Amino acid sequence: MDKIGAVKEFKIHYTKKTLILIFFGILFFTCAGLFFIFNAEILASDPNPGLYHYNNPLLYKILGWVSLCFFTLLGSLAFLKFFKNPLILTVNKDGVIIPEGFVEWLDIKNIYLDKIKGKVFLRLELKEDRANAVRGGYNMFQKILSSLQKGNTLSYPLSGTDVNIDALHSFIKRRIKEKSS
Repeated sequence: MDKIGAVKEFKIHYTKKTLILIFFGILFFTCAGLFFIFNAEILASDPNPGLYHYNNPLLYKILGWVSLCFFTLLGSLAFLKFFKNPLILTVNKDGVIIPEGFVEWLDIKNIYLDKIKGKVFLRLELKEDRANAVRGGYNMFQKILSSLQKGNTLSYPLSGTDVNIDALHSFIKRRIKEKSS
């Protein structure tokens, strides 16, 4: 904070509660995958089948292995990354520091907050050349996910973080006004 009480920088982190929920989600789906693998025959021969019942135990084993691969391996890697560095991004007077690098305010066409189904996202709309430079280091999975976003927009979740969204919104508005004048 400066002398008049205005925030100079926002460091947006995941909260410990969010990290704990991620951990328990990984744990739940890992246990479910193991249950499907070791009980495939029992699940396939259930005498009281429900709506989604398959008679082939191989399908249950495949579902269990997919759950193990996706949630246990990929989820654990993501959790360890978040646990080691829960910082999502930093917004300051010079620009925005995102995991992909630093973006100056001059390279940002628009920055806004979106609320989708109760979750708040910070959206950065970048100039095309800067967006291409940022996305140049993406792996195949990140490129597929970024193709689902609008144009040159990057999205970052603010729900589950420790940021004051109203203060961040007013800070962003001030920066955009300063940039445009």
